[in-house]
Amino acid sequence: MSLDEGESYLDYLEETSLETPNEKQESFLSKTEDDFVILQGPPGTGKSLALGHAILNRAFNLVSDEREIRALMVAPSNRAVNATLKKVDEFKHRIEHETDCTEFDSIRLIRALSRDMRIHPDESGEVEYINYNTADHDELEQLRGTFEQSKQWGSESSDNVIVFATPSGGYKIIKETFDETIRPTFNLFAVDEASMMSITDFLLSGSSTTSDAQTLIAGDHRQLSPIQKHTWEDEYRRTIREQVPYLSVMDLFRLLSENDDFGEDDQFEEVEVPEPVDYPIERLEITYRCDEEVAKILRKLVYERDGIRYRSETEDNPELRANRESLSVKETGIDGIDAILNPDAPIVLVVHQDVESQQSNPFEAAMVEKLVDPIGSSENIGVITPHNAQRGRLTDVLGDRIDNRSIDVDTVDRFQGSERDVIILSSTVSDPDYIRKETEFILSPNRLNVALSRMEKKLIVLVSESLIEFIPSDSDDYDNARLWKMLLTEVRRRGGDSTWDGDIDELLGEGLDHMPLDKSVDVFSVNR
Repeated sequence: MSLDEGESYLDYLEETSLETPNEKQESFLSKTEDDFVILQGPPGTGKSLALGHAILNRAFNLVSDEREIRALMVAPSNRAVNATLKKVDEFKHRIEHETDCTEFDSIRLIRALSRDMRIHPDESGEVEYINYNTADHDELEQLRGTFEQSKQWGSESSDNVIVFATPSGGYKIIKETFDETIRPTFNLFAVDEASMMSITDFLLSGSSTTSDAQTLIAGDHRQLSPIQKHTWEDEYRRTIREQVPYLSVMDLFRLLSENDDFGEDDQFEEVEVPEPVDYPIERLEITYRCDEEVAKILRKLVYERDGIRYRSETEDNPELRANRESLSVKETGIDGIDAILNPDAPIVLVVHQDVESQQSNPFEAAMVEKLVDPIGSSENIGVITPHNAQRGRLTDVLGDRIDNRSIDVDTVDRFQGSERDVIILSSTVSDPDYIRKETEFILSPNRLNVALSRMEKKLIVLVSESLIEFIPSDSDDYDNARLWKMLLTEVRRRGGDSTWDGDIDELLGEGLDHMPLDKSVDVFSVNR
Protein backbone atom coordinates (compact mmCIF):
# COMPACT_ATOMS: atom_id res chain seq x y z
CA MET A 1 0.00 0.00 0.00
CA SER A 2 1.49 3.34 -1.02
CA LEU A 3 1.15 6.37 1.22
CA ASP A 4 1.99 10.00 0.47
CA GLU A 5 5.24 11.49 1.68
CA GLY A 6 4.92 12.95 5.16
CA GLU A 7 2.60 10.28 6.54
CA SER A 8 3.11 9.30 10.16
CA TYR A 9 3.90 6.00 11.82
CA LEU A 10 0.25 5.61 12.80
CA ASP A 11 -0.82 6.21 9.21
CA TYR A 12 1.33 3.33 8.04
CA LEU A 13 0.19 1.18 10.96
CA GLU A 14 -3.45 1.61 9.92
CA GLU A 15 -2.61 0.11 6.52
CA THR A 16 -1.42 -3.16 8.08
CA SER A 17 -3.24 -6.20 9.48
CA LEU A 18 -2.11 -5.18 12.98
CA GLU A 19 -4.59 -3.86 15.53
CA THR A 20 -4.14 -0.14 16.02
CA PRO A 21 -3.49 1.25 19.52
CA ASN A 22 -6.44 2.38 21.60
CA GLU A 23 -6.83 6.01 22.61
CA LYS A 24 -4.72 5.80 25.78
CA GLN A 25 -1.95 3.76 24.10
CA GLU A 26 -1.85 6.20 21.18
CA SER A 27 -1.60 9.16 23.55
CA PHE A 28 1.46 7.59 25.18
CA LEU A 29 3.31 6.78 21.97
CA SER A 30 2.59 10.22 20.51
CA LYS A 31 4.39 12.10 23.30
CA THR A 32 7.73 12.46 21.51
CA GLU A 33 8.87 15.88 22.72
CA ASP A 34 9.04 15.31 26.49
CA ASP A 35 12.25 14.20 28.22
CA PHE A 36 10.40 11.65 30.37
CA VAL A 37 7.07 10.01 29.60
CA ILE A 38 5.41 7.60 32.04
CA LEU A 39 2.92 4.83 31.36
CA GLN A 40 0.97 3.04 34.08
CA GLY A 41 -0.18 -0.26 32.63
CA PRO A 42 -2.44 -2.37 34.87
CA PRO A 43 -2.59 -6.13 34.13
CA GLY A 44 -3.51 -7.10 30.59
CA THR A 45 -3.89 -3.53 29.29
CA GLY A 46 -1.25 -3.81 26.54
CA LYS A 47 1.67 -2.08 28.24
CA SER A 48 4.29 -3.94 26.15
CA LEU A 49 2.27 -3.23 23.01
CA ALA A 50 2.15 0.49 23.79
CA LEU A 51 5.87 0.56 24.58
CA GLY A 52 6.72 -1.32 21.37
CA HIS A 53 4.74 1.15 19.27
CA ALA A 54 6.29 4.09 21.14
CA ILE A 55 9.82 2.85 20.36
CA LEU A 56 9.04 2.40 16.66
CA ASN A 57 7.15 5.69 16.45
CA ARG A 58 10.17 7.50 17.86
CA ALA A 59 12.46 5.62 15.45
CA PHE A 60 10.21 6.47 12.50
CA ASN A 61 10.21 10.17 13.36
CA LEU A 62 13.99 10.36 13.73
CA VAL A 63 14.73 8.46 10.51
CA SER A 64 12.13 10.51 8.62
CA ASP A 65 13.95 13.61 9.85
CA GLU A 66 17.24 12.16 8.50
CA ARG A 67 18.55 11.56 12.00
CA GLU A 68 19.75 8.34 13.65
CA ILE A 69 17.96 6.18 16.16
CA ARG A 70 20.17 4.64 18.85
CA ALA A 71 17.74 3.08 21.29
CA LEU A 72 18.19 0.93 24.39
CA MET A 73 15.24 -0.97 25.84
CA VAL A 74 15.71 -2.63 29.25
CA ALA A 75 13.60 -4.61 31.72
CA PRO A 76 14.49 -6.43 34.96
CA SER A 77 13.86 -9.92 33.53
CA ASN A 78 14.63 -11.67 30.25
CA ARG A 79 10.94 -12.52 29.92
CA ALA A 80 9.93 -8.86 30.01
CA VAL A 81 12.72 -7.88 27.58
CA ASN A 82 11.61 -10.58 25.15
CA ALA A 83 7.95 -9.53 25.38
CA THR A 84 8.76 -6.02 24.14
CA LEU A 85 11.27 -7.29 21.58
CA LYS A 86 8.62 -9.61 20.16
CA LYS A 87 6.20 -6.70 19.77
CA VAL A 88 8.76 -4.41 18.12
CA ASP A 89 9.92 -7.16 15.76
CA GLU A 90 6.36 -8.07 14.77
CA PHE A 91 5.27 -4.46 14.22
CA LYS A 92 8.40 -3.60 12.21
CA HIS A 93 8.10 -6.76 10.08
CA ARG A 94 4.42 -6.23 9.27
CA ILE A 95 4.85 -2.55 8.37
CA GLU A 96 7.82 -3.34 6.11
CA HIS A 97 5.98 -6.15 4.29
CA GLU A 98 2.46 -4.73 4.14
CA THR A 99 3.23 -1.10 3.21
CA ASP A 100 5.89 0.72 1.21
CA CYS A 101 7.38 2.29 4.36
CA THR A 102 11.19 2.45 4.01
CA GLU A 103 12.06 4.19 7.28
CA PHE A 104 12.75 0.88 9.01
CA ASP A 105 15.03 -0.59 6.33
CA SER A 106 18.22 0.44 8.11
CA ILE A 107 17.11 -0.44 11.66
CA ARG A 108 18.82 -3.38 13.32
CA LEU A 109 17.20 -5.15 16.28
CA ILE A 110 19.89 -6.49 18.62
CA ARG A 111 19.30 -8.74 21.62
CA ALA A 112 22.25 -8.41 24.03
CA LEU A 113 22.86 -11.58 26.05
CA SER A 114 25.28 -12.88 28.65
CA ARG A 115 25.33 -16.38 27.13
CA ASP A 116 24.71 -18.04 23.77
CA MET A 117 21.04 -18.86 23.29
CA ARG A 118 18.08 -18.10 21.11
CA ILE A 119 15.40 -17.12 23.55
CA HIS A 120 13.12 -15.21 21.19
CA PRO A 121 11.50 -16.99 18.24
CA ASP A 122 11.30 -13.80 16.20
CA GLU A 123 8.83 -13.59 13.34
CA SER A 124 11.17 -11.91 10.89
CA GLY A 125 14.30 -13.95 11.50
CA GLU A 126 16.20 -10.65 11.52
CA VAL A 127 16.84 -10.20 15.23
CA GLU A 128 20.58 -10.29 15.91
CA TYR A 129 21.92 -11.95 19.06
CA ILE A 130 25.16 -10.71 20.57
CA ASN A 131 26.80 -12.41 23.54
CA TYR A 132 28.80 -9.54 24.97
CA ASN A 133 30.93 -11.97 27.00
CA THR A 134 32.13 -14.02 24.03
CA ALA A 135 31.69 -11.74 20.98
CA ASP A 136 34.87 -11.58 18.89
CA HIS A 137 36.78 -8.42 18.09
CA ASP A 138 35.35 -8.00 14.58
CA GLU A 139 31.76 -8.29 15.83
CA LEU A 140 32.31 -5.65 18.50
CA GLU A 141 34.16 -3.40 16.05
CA GLN A 142 31.25 -3.63 13.65
CA LEU A 143 28.82 -2.74 16.43
CA ARG A 144 31.04 0.12 17.53
CA GLY A 145 31.02 1.41 13.97
CA THR A 146 27.23 1.32 13.95
CA PHE A 147 27.08 3.28 17.19
CA GLU A 148 29.58 5.87 15.94
CA GLN A 149 28.25 6.43 12.40
CA SER A 150 26.39 9.67 12.03
CA LYS A 151 25.01 11.52 9.03
CA GLN A 152 25.42 14.63 11.13
CA TRP A 153 29.18 14.24 10.89
CA GLY A 154 29.37 13.51 7.19
CA SER A 155 28.73 9.77 6.95
CA GLU A 156 26.97 8.94 3.68
CA SER A 157 24.84 6.25 5.32
CA SER A 158 24.05 5.16 8.80
CA ASP A 159 22.72 1.97 10.35
CA ASN A 160 20.16 2.50 13.05
CA VAL A 161 19.95 0.21 16.04
CA ILE A 162 17.59 -0.76 18.85
CA VAL A 163 19.22 -2.82 21.60
CA PHE A 164 17.19 -5.01 23.96
CA ALA A 165 18.78 -6.13 27.23
CA THR A 166 18.50 -6.48 30.97
CA PRO A 167 20.00 -3.53 32.90
CA SER A 168 23.36 -5.27 33.29
CA GLY A 169 23.28 -6.21 29.61
CA GLY A 170 22.67 -2.60 28.58
CA TYR A 171 25.66 -1.55 30.64
CA LYS A 172 27.90 -4.41 29.45
CA ILE A 173 27.22 -3.91 25.73
CA ILE A 174 28.69 -0.40 25.99
CA LYS A 175 31.56 -1.49 28.23
CA GLU A 176 32.63 -4.33 25.91
CA THR A 177 32.12 -2.33 22.71
CA PHE A 178 33.97 0.83 23.73
CA ASP A 179 36.05 -0.49 26.64
CA GLU A 180 34.42 2.29 28.66
CA THR A 181 31.80 2.13 31.37
CA ILE A 182 29.92 5.25 30.20
CA ARG A 183 29.63 6.44 26.61
CA PRO A 184 26.90 8.86 25.38
CA THR A 185 25.27 6.63 22.76
CA PHE A 186 21.51 6.19 23.07
CA ASN A 187 19.02 8.93 22.15
CA LEU A 188 16.06 6.82 23.29
CA PHE A 189 15.93 4.89 26.57
CA ALA A 190 12.91 2.69 27.27
CA VAL A 191 12.19 0.84 30.53
CA ASP A 192 9.55 -1.87 30.93
CA GLU A 193 8.39 -3.39 34.25
CA ALA A 194 9.65 -0.22 35.94
CA SER A 195 7.80 -1.20 39.12
CA MET A 196 10.21 -4.14 39.47
CA MET A 197 13.43 -2.32 38.56
CA SER A 198 15.65 -0.75 41.20
CA ILE A 199 16.96 2.79 40.89
CA THR A 200 20.56 1.53 40.73
CA ASP A 201 19.76 -0.71 37.74
CA PHE A 202 18.00 2.20 36.07
CA LEU A 203 20.99 4.49 36.51
CA LEU A 204 23.43 1.76 35.48
CA SER A 205 21.74 0.98 32.19
CA GLY A 206 20.79 4.59 31.46
CA SER A 207 24.25 6.00 32.04
CA SER A 208 25.09 5.94 28.31
CA THR A 209 22.21 8.06 27.07
CA THR A 210 22.84 11.32 25.24
CA SER A 211 21.88 14.71 26.64
CA ASP A 212 18.88 14.97 24.30
CA ALA A 213 17.60 11.43 24.90
CA GLN A 214 13.96 10.71 25.65
CA THR A 215 13.17 8.21 28.42
CA LEU A 216 10.02 6.08 28.37
CA ILE A 217 8.97 4.55 31.70
CA ALA A 218 6.37 1.75 31.66
CA GLY A 219 5.18 -0.15 34.71
CA ASP A 220 2.52 -0.44 37.38
CA HIS A 221 3.22 0.42 41.01
CA ARG A 222 0.21 -1.69 42.05
CA GLN A 223 2.11 -4.81 41.04
CA LEU A 224 5.30 -6.31 42.49
CA SER A 225 8.25 -4.12 43.40
CA PRO A 226 11.96 -5.05 43.37
CA ILE A 227 13.07 -7.76 45.77
CA GLN A 228 15.12 -6.07 48.48
CA LYS A 229 17.76 -7.88 50.51
CA HIS A 230 17.93 -5.07 53.04
CA THR A 231 15.15 -4.29 55.53
CA TRP A 232 14.89 -0.55 54.97
CA GLU A 233 12.16 -0.13 57.57
CA ASP A 234 14.78 -1.06 60.21
CA GLU A 235 17.49 1.20 58.79
CA TYR A 236 18.56 3.56 61.57
CA ARG A 237 20.56 5.93 59.34
CA ARG A 238 17.87 8.40 58.40
CA THR A 239 20.11 10.13 55.85
CA ILE A 240 20.35 6.86 53.94
CA ARG A 241 16.57 6.30 54.05
CA GLU A 242 15.98 9.83 52.76
CA GLN A 243 17.85 8.93 49.56
CA VAL A 244 15.16 6.26 48.90
CA PRO A 245 17.50 3.53 47.55
CA TYR A 246 14.73 0.99 48.20
CA LEU A 247 12.30 2.49 45.69
CA SER A 248 11.52 1.07 42.27
CA VAL A 249 11.98 3.23 39.18
CA MET A 250 8.21 3.66 38.97
CA ASP A 251 8.03 4.83 42.58
CA LEU A 252 10.95 7.22 42.02
CA PHE A 253 8.97 9.05 39.37
CA ARG A 254 5.87 8.93 41.56
CA LEU A 255 7.91 10.56 44.32
CA LEU A 256 9.10 13.31 41.97
CA SER A 257 5.71 13.87 40.35
CA GLU A 258 3.49 16.80 41.26
CA ASN A 259 0.47 14.79 40.15
CA ASP A 260 -1.16 13.85 43.48
CA ASP A 261 -3.14 10.92 42.06
CA PHE A 262 0.12 9.41 40.83
CA GLY A 263 2.52 10.42 43.58
CA GLU A 264 0.68 10.33 46.90
CA ASP A 265 1.89 7.51 49.13
CA ASP A 266 2.69 7.02 52.80
CA GLN A 267 6.12 5.61 52.00
CA PHE A 268 7.21 9.03 50.69
CA GLU A 269 6.30 11.01 53.81
CA GLU A 270 9.84 11.30 55.20
CA VAL A 271 11.35 12.43 51.88
CA GLU A 272 11.36 16.08 50.90
CA VAL A 273 11.04 16.92 47.20
CA PRO A 274 11.64 20.68 46.80
CA GLU A 275 10.32 21.02 43.25
CA PRO A 276 7.95 18.30 42.01
CA VAL A 277 7.81 17.87 38.24
CA ASP A 278 4.79 17.67 35.95
CA TYR A 279 5.71 14.47 34.12
CA PRO A 280 3.39 13.36 31.31
CA ILE A 281 1.55 10.29 32.64
CA GLU A 282 -0.74 8.03 30.69
CA ARG A 283 -2.83 5.38 32.43
CA LEU A 284 -4.15 2.42 30.48
CA GLU A 285 -7.62 1.24 31.48
CA ILE A 286 -8.87 -1.60 29.26
CA THR A 287 -7.69 -5.13 30.00
CA TYR A 288 -7.69 -7.59 27.11
CA ARG A 289 -7.06 -10.48 29.50
CA CYS A 290 -9.20 -10.52 32.62
CA ASP A 291 -12.82 -11.55 32.68
CA GLU A 292 -15.25 -8.69 33.12
CA GLU A 293 -16.30 -9.66 36.65
CA VAL A 294 -12.70 -10.04 37.84
CA ALA A 295 -11.79 -6.68 36.31
CA LYS A 296 -14.68 -5.00 38.17
CA ILE A 297 -13.43 -6.39 41.47
CA LEU A 298 -9.83 -5.31 40.79
CA ARG A 299 -11.08 -1.84 39.85
CA LYS A 300 -12.89 -1.56 43.19
CA LEU A 301 -10.08 -3.08 45.27
CA VAL A 302 -7.02 -1.60 43.56
CA TYR A 303 -7.26 0.85 40.68
CA GLU A 304 -9.94 3.31 41.73
CA ARG A 305 -7.37 4.88 44.04
CA ASP A 306 -5.37 5.83 40.91
CA GLY A 307 -8.43 7.21 39.16
CA ILE A 308 -8.33 4.33 36.67
CA ARG A 309 -11.56 2.86 35.36
CA TYR A 310 -10.02 -0.56 34.96
CA ARG A 311 -12.35 -2.73 32.91
CA SER A 312 -12.52 -5.65 30.53
CA GLU A 313 -12.80 -4.98 26.82
CA THR A 314 -16.20 -6.71 27.00
CA GLU A 315 -17.71 -4.33 29.56
CA ASP A 316 -18.70 -1.74 26.96
CA ASN A 317 -19.13 -4.24 24.13
CA PRO A 318 -22.09 -6.67 24.54
CA GLU A 319 -21.36 -8.38 21.20
CA LEU A 320 -17.78 -9.13 22.23
CA ARG A 321 -19.06 -10.37 25.60
CA ALA A 322 -21.49 -12.76 23.93
CA ASN A 323 -18.76 -14.23 21.74
CA ARG A 324 -16.22 -14.75 24.53
CA GLU A 325 -15.11 -18.40 24.64
CA SER A 326 -16.23 -20.39 27.68
CA LEU A 327 -14.08 -22.64 29.81
CA SER A 328 -14.00 -26.28 28.71
CA VAL A 329 -14.75 -28.47 31.74
CA LYS A 330 -16.34 -31.88 32.42
CA GLU A 331 -18.86 -32.47 35.20
CA THR A 332 -17.62 -34.74 37.97
CA GLY A 333 -20.83 -35.56 39.82
CA ILE A 334 -19.32 -34.07 42.98
CA ASP A 335 -21.51 -31.07 43.78
CA GLY A 336 -18.79 -29.01 45.44
CA ILE A 337 -16.21 -29.57 42.68
CA ASP A 338 -18.78 -28.86 39.95
CA ALA A 339 -19.79 -25.65 41.73
CA ILE A 340 -16.16 -24.50 41.82
CA LEU A 341 -15.57 -25.37 38.13
CA ASN A 342 -18.84 -23.88 36.86
CA PRO A 343 -17.86 -22.27 33.52
CA ASP A 344 -20.34 -19.44 34.13
CA ALA A 345 -18.55 -18.43 37.34
CA PRO A 346 -15.32 -16.62 36.37
CA ILE A 347 -14.26 -16.03 39.98
CA VAL A 348 -14.63 -18.50 42.85
CA LEU A 349 -13.40 -18.34 46.45
CA VAL A 350 -13.01 -21.62 48.32
CA VAL A 351 -12.83 -20.71 52.03
CA HIS A 352 -11.69 -23.47 54.39
CA GLN A 353 -11.14 -23.86 58.15
CA ASP A 354 -7.54 -25.04 58.29
CA VAL A 355 -5.51 -23.09 60.91
CA GLU A 356 -2.28 -25.11 61.00
CA SER A 357 -0.53 -24.57 57.65
CA GLN A 358 2.47 -22.32 57.21
CA GLN A 359 4.52 -22.56 53.99
CA SER A 360 2.79 -25.73 52.80
CA ASN A 361 -0.88 -26.71 52.83
CA PRO A 362 -1.98 -30.34 52.20
CA PHE A 363 -5.68 -29.50 51.80
CA GLU A 364 -5.09 -26.87 49.13
CA ALA A 365 -2.66 -29.16 47.29
CA ALA A 366 -5.26 -31.96 47.28
CA MET A 367 -7.90 -29.51 46.06
CA VAL A 368 -5.68 -28.41 43.17
CA GLU A 369 -5.25 -32.04 42.11
CA LYS A 370 -9.03 -32.56 42.28
CA LEU A 371 -9.74 -29.44 40.22
CA VAL A 372 -7.19 -29.87 37.45
CA ASP A 373 -8.40 -33.18 35.98
CA PRO A 374 -11.93 -32.10 34.89
CA ILE A 375 -10.62 -28.99 33.08
CA GLY A 376 -10.39 -29.55 29.32
CA SER A 377 -6.96 -30.47 27.95
CA SER A 378 -7.10 -27.50 25.57
CA GLU A 379 -7.05 -25.04 28.49
CA ASN A 380 -3.75 -23.88 29.93
CA ILE A 381 -3.61 -23.71 33.71
CA GLY A 382 -1.49 -21.68 36.09
CA VAL A 383 -1.20 -22.77 39.73
CA ILE A 384 0.18 -19.98 41.90
CA THR A 385 1.35 -19.90 45.50
CA PRO A 386 3.35 -17.39 47.59
CA HIS A 387 5.74 -20.05 48.91
CA ASN A 388 8.34 -22.33 47.36
CA ALA A 389 7.50 -25.13 49.82
CA GLN A 390 3.91 -25.22 48.56
CA ARG A 391 5.17 -25.01 45.00
CA GLY A 392 7.20 -28.17 45.67
CA ARG A 393 4.21 -29.95 47.21
CA LEU A 394 1.97 -28.97 44.28
CA THR A 395 4.58 -30.16 41.79
CA ASP A 396 4.76 -33.54 43.54
CA VAL A 397 0.97 -33.88 43.73
CA LEU A 398 0.39 -33.03 40.07
CA GLY A 399 3.27 -35.23 38.90
CA ASP A 400 3.10 -36.22 35.22
CA ARG A 401 0.15 -33.90 34.60
CA ILE A 402 2.60 -30.98 34.43
CA ASP A 403 4.52 -32.56 31.55
CA ASN A 404 1.51 -34.08 29.80
CA ARG A 405 -0.70 -31.00 29.95
CA SER A 406 -0.24 -27.25 29.76
CA ILE A 407 0.12 -26.69 33.51
CA ASP A 408 2.57 -24.30 35.16
CA VAL A 409 3.20 -24.26 38.90
CA ASP A 410 5.13 -21.33 40.30
CA THR A 411 5.31 -18.56 42.88
CA VAL A 412 3.40 -15.30 42.50
CA ASP A 413 6.61 -13.34 42.00
CA ARG A 414 7.61 -15.42 38.98
CA PHE A 415 4.14 -15.21 37.43
CA GLN A 416 4.14 -11.44 36.94
CA GLY A 417 3.84 -10.75 33.22
CA SER A 418 2.25 -14.15 32.50
CA GLU A 419 -1.32 -15.19 31.81
CA ARG A 420 -3.29 -18.45 31.67
CA ASP A 421 -6.84 -19.53 30.82
CA VAL A 422 -7.33 -20.79 34.37
CA ILE A 423 -5.54 -19.54 37.47
CA ILE A 424 -5.73 -21.45 40.75
CA LEU A 425 -4.30 -19.48 43.65
CA SER A 426 -3.22 -21.56 46.62
CA SER A 427 -2.94 -18.92 49.36
CA THR A 428 -1.35 -21.64 51.53
CA VAL A 429 -0.89 -19.94 54.91
CA SER A 430 -3.53 -20.47 57.60
CA ASP A 431 -1.66 -20.53 60.93
CA PRO A 432 -2.54 -17.17 62.60
CA ASP A 433 0.82 -16.97 64.38
CA TYR A 434 2.67 -17.50 61.11
CA ILE A 435 0.49 -14.93 59.33
CA ARG A 436 1.43 -12.46 62.06
CA LYS A 437 5.12 -13.33 61.65
CA GLU A 438 5.14 -12.70 57.88
CA THR A 439 2.40 -10.11 57.63
CA GLU A 440 4.15 -7.83 55.13
CA PHE A 441 4.87 -10.69 52.70
CA ILE A 442 1.64 -12.67 53.05
CA LEU A 443 -0.73 -9.68 53.05
CA SER A 444 1.03 -7.71 50.32
CA PRO A 445 -1.74 -6.08 48.22
CA ASN A 446 0.58 -5.93 45.22
CA ARG A 447 1.24 -9.67 45.43
CA LEU A 448 -2.50 -10.37 45.65
CA ASN A 449 -3.20 -8.05 42.71
CA VAL A 450 -0.70 -9.92 40.54
CA ALA A 451 -2.14 -13.31 41.52
CA LEU A 452 -5.75 -12.31 40.82
CA SER A 453 -5.02 -10.72 37.44
CA ARG A 454 -3.28 -13.56 35.57
CA MET A 455 -6.55 -15.23 34.46
CA GLU A 456 -8.44 -15.11 31.17
CA LYS A 457 -11.40 -17.44 31.73
CA LYS A 458 -11.46 -18.51 35.38
CA LEU A 459 -9.93 -17.62 38.73
CA ILE A 460 -10.13 -20.01 41.69
CA VAL A 461 -8.83 -18.78 45.05
CA LEU A 462 -8.17 -21.34 47.80
CA VAL A 463 -7.89 -19.45 51.09
CA SER A 464 -8.32 -20.09 54.81
CA GLU A 465 -10.87 -18.17 56.83
CA SER A 466 -8.08 -17.36 59.29
CA LEU A 467 -6.20 -15.43 56.58
CA ILE A 468 -9.29 -13.49 55.54
CA GLU A 469 -10.23 -12.66 59.14
CA PHE A 470 -6.70 -11.88 60.34
CA ILE A 471 -6.31 -8.54 62.14
CA PRO A 472 -2.68 -7.28 62.33
CA SER A 473 -1.34 -5.93 65.60
CA ASP A 474 0.48 -3.18 63.69
CA SER A 475 -1.87 -0.50 62.43
CA ASP A 476 0.40 0.10 59.42
CA ASP A 477 -0.50 -3.39 58.13
CA TYR A 478 -4.23 -3.02 58.65
CA ASP A 479 -4.98 -1.61 55.18
CA ASN A 480 -3.15 -4.53 53.60
CA ALA A 481 -5.16 -7.04 55.62
CA ARG A 482 -8.38 -5.32 54.54
CA LEU A 483 -7.80 -6.32 50.90
CA TRP A 484 -8.57 -10.00 51.60
CA LYS A 485 -11.69 -9.00 53.52
CA MET A 486 -12.74 -6.69 50.70
CA LEU A 487 -12.20 -9.48 48.17
CA LEU A 488 -14.62 -11.79 49.99
CA THR A 489 -17.05 -8.92 50.56
CA GLU A 490 -17.07 -8.01 46.85
CA VAL A 491 -17.53 -11.62 45.75
CA ARG A 492 -20.42 -12.05 48.19
CA ARG A 493 -21.93 -8.72 47.17
CA ARG A 494 -21.89 -9.71 43.51
CA GLY A 495 -22.66 -13.40 43.93
CA GLY A 496 -24.66 -13.65 47.14
CA ASP A 497 -24.29 -16.29 49.83
CA SER A 498 -22.21 -19.41 49.33
CA THR A 499 -23.02 -21.46 46.25
CA TRP A 500 -21.97 -24.62 48.09
CA ASP A 501 -20.98 -25.53 51.62
CA GLY A 502 -19.96 -28.84 53.12
CA ASP A 503 -17.07 -30.78 54.60
CA ILE A 504 -13.69 -31.82 53.30
CA ASP A 505 -14.69 -35.42 52.73
CA GLU A 506 -17.51 -34.31 50.40
CA LEU A 507 -14.96 -32.56 48.18
CA LEU A 508 -12.07 -34.99 48.36
CA GLY A 509 -13.72 -38.25 49.33
CA GLU A 510 -10.96 -38.87 51.83
CA GLY A 511 -9.30 -37.33 54.85
CA LEU A 512 -5.97 -35.57 55.08
CA ASP A 513 -3.18 -35.72 57.61
CA HIS A 514 -3.67 -33.10 60.31
CA MET A 515 -7.13 -32.10 58.98
CA PRO A 516 -10.27 -33.84 60.28
CA LEU A 517 -12.93 -34.84 57.76
CA ASP A 518 -15.54 -32.59 59.36
CA LYS A 519 -13.67 -29.35 58.64
CA SER A 520 -16.12 -27.18 56.73
CA VAL A 521 -15.61 -25.51 53.36
CA ASP A 522 -17.62 -22.68 51.79
CA VAL A 523 -17.65 -21.84 48.08
CA PHE A 524 -18.46 -18.29 47.00
CA SER A 525 -18.72 -17.36 43.33
CA VAL A 526 -19.74 -14.61 40.92
CA ASN A 527 -21.62 -15.66 37.78
CA ARG A 528 -21.59 -13.81 34.50
